[in-house]
Amino acid sequence: MSGRRAVFAGFIATFLAAPLAFAQPSPSPRVRDPGAFVVEALGGSAGSLIGIGLVEVASRCGVEDLRCILLTVGAGGALGAIGATVGTSLAARYTGSARSLGGAAAGAVVGTGVGLGVHYLLNRNSDRNLGDKIVVPIFVLSQGILSAVGSRILARRR
Repeated sequence: MSGRRAVFAGFIATFLAAPLAFAQPSPSPRVRDPGAFVVEALGGSAGSLIGIGLVEVASRCGVEDLRCILLTVGAGGALGAIGATVGTSLAARYTGSARSLGGAAAGAVVGTGVGLGVHYLLNRNSDRNLGDKIVVPIFVLSQGILSAVGSRILARRR
């Protein structure tokens, strides 16, 4: 499967799951349970992992193919953010927490930037690049946690 087809297939799979976050838009009661936040952050992290994993499984880049690598990294970040948004929204719906889809999306995008910053800080004085076993958890956790934070912050403003 070519790089473009893999990215396209990943986007399609993620967008097929997105309507689940929009289902039953009834107002939910405000839940202040810290355990609910943990469930939302875990849901966001799981969604991010699914998005990044779809790109990783479908991508086949050579070591010297910079274009393919950059496309894969960009698609992984984008699908990770979309997955974190959907995962956080579904988890917030499950816990009954007030939620904001826009806040979850904004938090996931900020989480992508935080992941890039953490990756840079860990990698800047090193002569080798960090492997996927370290990089993927950095992005998964930053996107998932900040997606839950963004959802909570904007849900309070309603």
